[in-house]
Amino acid sequence: MIATAPIARHEVVAVHGGIIVPSEDISEYRRMVGGIRGVQVDDGYFLCPTEKEGGRFNHSCCPNIGFRGSIVVVAMRDIVAGEELVIDYGLSESGIDAFKCRCGARACRKIITKTDWLTVCSDSTTSEYCSPYLRRKRSPPTTSPGRGFADIQPGGRLCANNR
Repeated sequence: MIATAPIARHEVVAVHGGIIVPSEDISEYRRMVGGIRGVQVDDGYFLCPTEKEGGRFNHSCCPNIGFRGSIVVVAMRDIVAGEELVIDYGLSESGIDAFKCRCGARACRKIITKTDWLTVCSDSTTSEYCSPYLRRKRSPPTTSPGRGFADIQPGGRLCANNR
């Protein structure tokens, strides 16, 4: 996709929607809709557009768009009209099939793999644009010894689960 007008940093570029596709069906789904990727929202699930015409962003190791929340895509910096909108697939996916990158960025990783998110979501220039799914995966919740499982209740109170 190409920017048709200037886009300011943090301006919303897209909001993803569609259907949930289990990861075991994602390869077949992508073939059916012409390679549309969708967004990985959890370890076994992708949110995918329902039509071939759904938004599609190419990968770049030097992205200009990223995530604010699970489905909102924003500009990571000011983007000029005519510039291609590109995202680093490491900001949203941990189950990607490896492929040779041709983005041409000076910092190109050459091969994109399913573990790239570990670096991309830890990098100070891109971590704030990492999907919440990968943030949770990177820093899983912990429990205090002897307290058991805990939930944050409405109003922000930490309460132990009753079992």
